[in-house]
Amino acid sequence: DKSMLAKLSTLESAGIYGAAYHILNVSFTPILSLAMASFRNFFQQGALGIKGSFALCKKLLPMSLGYSLLAIIAVAIFAPLIPLILGSGYSNSAIALVWLSPTIFFRTMHLFAADTLTGANFQSARSTSQVLVAIINALLNFWLIPLYSWRGAIIATIVSEFLLTLFLWGAVYQYSRKANTAN
Repeated sequence: DKSMLAKLSTLESAGIYGAAYHILNVSFTPILSLAMASFRNFFQQGALGIKGSFALCKKLLPMSLGYSLLAIIAVAIFAPLIPLILGSGYSNSAIALVWLSPTIFFRTMHLFAADTLTGANFQSARSTSQVLVAIINALLNFWLIPLYSWRGAIIATIVSEFLLTLFLWGAVYQYSRKANTAN
């Protein structure tokens, strides 16, 4: 997104989006840490099939989603401080950060769905979803960035994160359903 913003819009818009996205990544670090620490366990549980890796996902997801919602609220509360700390040139980054904040929830959802699939040996479903959404994201960026600058990149990001969540959870549901009917 950032490089496409620089090419299709302005360097200023890339800076606005980039600053917001870096702060967003910091707020996502606890979820990413939990996912990385539990990744090995998804394979251990996935040896039992999708039921095993999904059971682990169901243990980790409530706490992670709770954190995600708190992080979104914290972003909304503290984003107005960004221009006070970094300077008035970052006022649009504060707005962009608030707009991007729902991606914390979507990223949490799709990260654990993706690990559930990989742990149960359904990496192809994960990869296919990710590639498809990357293509959709690029197309959306080519369309929306020239029209709306950094706001278009945010729309493309939110739509893409939502679609990835939908595709990955759809695959988890489909494989879980097949496993249930096979038994």
